[in-house]
This record gives sequence, C-alpha cells and structure tokens, in this order.
Amino acid sequence: MSVRVSVDRLSKRHGNVDALRDVTLDIGAGECVALVGESGSGKTTLLRCVNRLTEPDSGTVLLDGEPVRTQDPVVLRRRIGYVPQEGGLLPHWRVARNVGLVPWLDGKETAAGTARAMKLAGLDAATFANRWPHELSGGQRQRVAIARALAGGQSLLLLDEPFSALDAITRSDLHKAFKGLRAEARLTCILVTHDLREAVALADRVAVLRAGVIEQVSDVRDLAARPATEYVRRLVETAGLGE
Repeated sequence: MSVRVSVDRLSKRHGNVDALRDVTLDIGAGECVALVGESGSGKTTLLRCVNRLTEPDSGTVLLDGEPVRTQDPVVLRRRIGYVPQEGGLLPHWRVARNVGLVPWLDGKETAAGTARAMKLAGLDAATFANRWPHELSGGQRQRVAIARALAGGQSLLLLDEPFSALDAITRSDLHKAFKGLRAEARLTCILVTHDLREAVALADRVAVLRAGVIEQVSDVRDLAARPATEYVRRLVETAGLGE
C-alpha cells in the first residue's frame, strides 16, 4: 500500500546557513515528486528528513499521518527504500545478499523475495545474484541499489540523484526501468535531481527549491507554461523546456 508523505513547516540550519526554511509539501500515495534546484538548495536535506538521516530543527514529517519523529529511526529506515547517488552497495557482499539486506535484518529473507525485487529493478537473478559489485557496470549497480530498496516490501522510495553519475545511454535505460517499476509497484517516490528535464520525464510533480525555500510546486505539464518566479523561469529556460 502506497504511503502519503506530509511535510509541514520544516526548517533546518547547518551552521549559519538555512538549509530549509519553513518548507511545506504534500505528496500523495503513489505519486512521484521530484525535488529540483541548484547545489545547496536544500533538496537532499529535505529528502533525508523523511527517513531521519537528518533531524530538522522545527516542523514535522508525517507518513500516513504519523510523525516520523515518534518512530524508531532504525525501524523507520527499514520501511523506507533509500537509493543514494553512488548506490552504497557493500563491496564484500554478492548481489543477492546486498539486495536481501533489509529482509535479512528482519529475519524474513527468501530467495524468491530477492529474485522478485531484482526483477522489479530489471535484473535477472540467475545472471546477477552471485556477482560481486565490482563486476557490475554503473547502471547495474544502481539497479541493484534500487532492488535492495524494494526487497523489504517498501512502498516509499527516496532517491538522491541516483542517475547523475551514469552515461547518457545507461541513464536513458534506467529512466525507462524506473517508469516501468512505478507502473508495476505503485510506489510513492521522492526523487532528488539537479536535472529539470529528468524531473519532468520521471515525476508527476516538480518542487523547485532555492536557498532552502520551495519557489514552486507544479504539475510537470504546467511548469514551463507558468513559472511562478524569475528563478523558475530561468531554470526552465536553461533546460530548454520553455521553447
């Protein structure tokens, strides 16, 4: 069952810098929202507040109405799929064991469950289960990371620039796989990306952040036609979406 995410007046400071300032955002069950903005805009900070890898100074994050701050952070993170930029695979574990990490921690690991998660991520278990991470291409490693994020039956997926380090062809292939995954698994997704074109291609809505503030949240079809601020207009123009 998909998860609804509600962010209410979230603020976070890193030293003298406002990483987030009174951010409010609602993400519906089964929806994919992309967080877009320049480096330092607060995208990753906002993402990491959802699974409590970062604790906000004020404000609330709720999953289906329940505040995350009341939940055990370890249990919470096992319920939420998380794909960092470089995948974060354990190099001394083979692919199948990497994928089955969360079910293994919960005492629920099965070969069938691991194979299903790999299939959702576009990997054939018979081909890849016994390989080491260093034997995989960059795209294959990211597929394994996505499979690991789903193997525990997670219905909320957080992705922090998961495709940015890949070549154009591999990136395009993973975009297609991601769309297929969403169609089959009905996940709620929050995707961090600096690439507005990628956001428009993969997400239902886009939230544009700048200096810790959301400047616009828009359906992807309306973003180019109705930019809410000068910064959003320039971002759209630079991405070539306003032509």
